[in-house]
Amino acid sequence: MIDFVSQDCMEQLAAKCSWVHVLIPGQGDGDRDLPPNYNFPTMQQLGEAMGEVCDAMGLKQVVLFGEGAGANILARLAMLREDLVLGAVLIHCTGTAAGFAETIRDKLIGWKLNSIGMNPAAESYMLLHRFGSIGDATDEMEMRHALDRFRHSLREAINPRNLNKFIMSFMANQRASSVSLAGLLQLCCVFISTSSLTYQDNRESRLAESARTDPDRLKHIELVQLDDVGNVLRGAPDKVSDCLQYFIQGLGL
Repeated sequence: MIDFVSQDCMEQLAAKCSWVHVLIPGQGDGDRDLPPNYNFPTMQQLGEAMGEVCDAMGLKQVVLFGEGAGANILARLAMLREDLVLGAVLIHCTGTAAGFAETIRDKLIGWKLNSIGMNPAAESYMLLHRFGSIGDATDEMEMRHALDRFRHSLREAINPRNLNKFIMSFMANQRASSVSLAGLLQLCCVFISTSSLTYQDNRESRLAESARTDPDRLKHIELVQLDDVGNVLRGAPDKVSDCLQYFIQGLGL
């Protein structure tokens, strides 16, 4: 996310806004192992903690911008703190419960991360969830470079045992209680995704079902799907930047 905000297409917007980037416990580059008795927070607790961070910094109103599990956490913050959140741009925000096969696979990935560290199976798992199908990318060379950078981060920078704790927290959240999109319908929100990701959870159908009895509830929600890219922040930064800028302008900021 920091790399995206630092790109040329974000220069003007970055100069006009104050950005707060929050790291999840133990997920920074080169972080040491979390203590053995450390209880990794749930996704709900992380959402609550984001509100506490904003309060501690004296922030009165914020626009949320997050990707993947981070978007899931920020969606929870948005539902908890209507007094604080003006709107949200959520990229690849999944909220569906994991199936039985996914649960078994995730537990095996977690066991390998804990026992042998980063490994080909875990690496493939993370690459698939972040980039989807490589073949769907228009600029394959750029995608290969992005994959190489992400692989290097997985192998050299990210602590695999800490990463496992985060993955298990995210998957436990998915099994126990999915994010209710209905809870976001009163908030100005943009969902951005790519058609190449394998875990798409058909937000269009779920939002349509949630708003079936009251069509006006969808007036604040926009769904943006970008084709021919594996990862929207890498493959279509200009389009994401435009979406973010127009959204902020639409809020009157």
